[in-house]
Amino acid sequence: MESENEPLLAWDHALYRKARAVALSVRAIRKAQGKPCHEDFEPDSPEFLAAEESLVCDLLSAIAALPD
Repeated sequence: MESENEPLLAWDHALYRKARAVALSVRAIRKAQGKPCHEDFEPDSPEFLAAEESLVCDLLSAIAALPD
């Protein structure tokens, strides 16, 4: 039986590496654009939630742009 705390993909799995690369790329692009990271704010503050939503939108846009 799998533990709740175990990751869905191992760190050395190809899909995990691709997802991590996309996430790091999006974060670097956001930083270059001067967009805030949600870690810059108090959890559950309006600024935190707005930055988190913006990050998710950027991640989804990046994922949608990936070739199959």
